[in-house]
Amino acid sequence: MTVYTIALAKGGSTKTTTAAELVHALAGAGRRVLALDLDQQGNFTTRLGVGRGAGVDAVAADVMTGEATAAEAAIDAPSVPGAQVIAGTQDMARIEHMPELGLALRDYLPSLGEWDDIVIDTPPALGVITLAALAAADVVIAPVTTSGEAYEQL
Repeated sequence: MTVYTIALAKGGSTKTTTAAELVHALAGAGRRVLALDLDQQGNFTTRLGVGRGAGVDAVAADVMTGEATAAEAAIDAPSVPGAQVIAGTQDMARIEHMPELGLALRDYLPSLGEWDDIVIDTPPALGVITLAALAAADVVIAPVTTSGEAYEQL
């Protein structure tokens, strides 16, 4: 399994677009992909076709705190056949200051054998949630626009 983390402390840097396109490409190649949305805005979740009113049993914050397993929280991504998503919601705000999450994700993800790849979209900040996603990554992708401010954030 390969864990891809898309991260940059700057908002509007195409993180979510890059993450969604990576999910499409991996699933299109026949890989079993889990999309993990760690941004409380939930744009990655929406981008993969999961509407705000979709019924979910658990969300990313529940998985991060151990209140639910990834298998319990994962739902099919309607716009990407072969991919599943764990929804990012405003519940992420309740865990953004929990330092114990630092290595928890890194230690948990290797046990998820039902997926070939995990693509993580992070919030536009370098807080505990993003650091946990970076610690869990095999591959880090930091998309930048061609502006001085974007390179500065990198």
